[in-house]
Amino acid sequence: MQLIILSHPTALPNECNLIETLLEQGLNYFHLRKPSYSKQEIKNCLNGIATKYHSKIILHTHFDLLNEYELKGIHLNLNTIQLGANTINAQHKSFSFHTIAEIEQCKTQYNYVFLSPIFNSISKPHYKSILDTQAIQQFLKQRQQQNIIALGGIDETRIEDTYKMGFNGIAAMGSIWNAFLKNKNKKELVDKFNIINKQCQLHAHIH
Repeated sequence: MQLIILSHPTALPNECNLIETLLEQGLNYFHLRKPSYSKQEIKNCLNGIATKYHSKIILHTHFDLLNEYELKGIHLNLNTIQLGANTINAQHKSFSFHTIAEIEQCKTQYNYVFLSPIFNSISKPHYKSILDTQAIQQFLKQRQQQNIIALGGIDETRIEDTYKMGFNGIAAMGSIWNAFLKNKNKKELVDKFNIINKQCQLHAHIH
């Protein structure tokens, strides 16, 4: 199963180094999602990460930075689609959706889409899943090659469940960053990443 990691939404100490460490460990898809960051703050973050890893980074905001950095691409949601961002020429395009109907209505070609929250969120305690597991499983069985990624409440104990539902991969945020925030210990972050990554590799079969 594909593993994607999203950045913590707010600033963390030595964050650029933490991100670079995950990329060094073999992470291929890192989503730089900082909703409140200015363009300059996003640039500062990118400048703090070795350029050899930029091709693994996907932007959630300030898409014009594609003209300044050789990044993987962009990630869109319903708001940015309505603003016309889906017309931007990018090597990689992915989307966030919260219902099956939203995925079915998407007319733009994509590399993958997030469906969330599959389980109750780890990073947002009040963000509860309202999705029907059986409906998801039936939907994914019909859309086998469409690269749909599970997001929301996923740690190493949930990967088996998402695999059985038929997802092509998982996106992790709270489970990864909480491991670091507990003691501000980079080793704990790396250990958590390796545990989750190993579980994903054990379920590498594409449905």
